[in-house]
Amino acid sequence: FASQPWNSGGSWINAPGSFLFSLEKPGEGVPAARTLRYNNDGHGILGSPNHGPLFGRGNDLALNCSSRGNSQSRMGFSYGASEGLLRCSSLTAEGTDFTVADYEVWAVTLN
Repeated sequence: FASQPWNSGGSWINAPGSFLFSLEKPGEGVPAARTLRYNNDGHGILGSPNHGPLFGRGNDLALNCSSRGNSQSRMGFSYGASEGLLRCSSLTAEGTDFTVADYEVWAVTLN
């Protein structure tokens, strides 16, 4: 979840309140989440014309939109561990590098 809109401007976007989640914690089949470690660190999202959204300065989650390959999940740089994820370096069961099978875009609506 990104609290600010992604763009292709080529710079970091301060996005306090952003978090990353997985519907299944790798190897355990339960949901997992990681919050932005420091809400004002300025590295919530990178807006870039060269690839899709990049969350965190260490490629905590980097989606490559030009091809479905070469995406990465290297957790722990800007997005910290939640309960039970302290030893998990990725949100994917496949490891740090992965291929995207399908994209889903969700929106948060407030009533």
